[in-house]
Amino acid sequence: MLREMIIQDLVTRKKSMEISSDNISKISGVSIATVKRTLSGKKTSLESIEKIAHSLGYSFEIAIKPTVTPKMMYEEQVKRKANNIVKKILKTSALEDQSPDNETVTVIMDNALKAIKKIPKSEIWL
Repeated sequence: MLREMIIQDLVTRKKSMEISSDNISKISGVSIATVKRTLSGKKTSLESIEKIAHSLGYSFEIAIKPTVTPKMMYEEQVKRKANNIVKKILKTSALEDQSPDNETVTVIMDNALKAIKKIPKSEIWL
């Protein structure tokens, strides 16, 4: 989505400047084939897009910003794993007509969380 918006802006700018792909190639140092491929929306390296954008008078800045902390991601993954374990236990219990009450489910969940937190962090993402 973002890539398409950037390319569309570049195409619009190219038209408004009345500049040829050949001239963009010469100014940017990117091959004519890459310029045409980029402006037609085909896959191109970020570096090539940046050079083309610069040749059209754009500054090119991309920022990635974390939306959550690593600790938050870890905690969410631990909860996800614990929920999966508890769901399996509850399904098995339901099949045996031995569904636990809410208090027991809470205890099972707490135990699952504690057990998962003992797993090395490097393995928690699997």
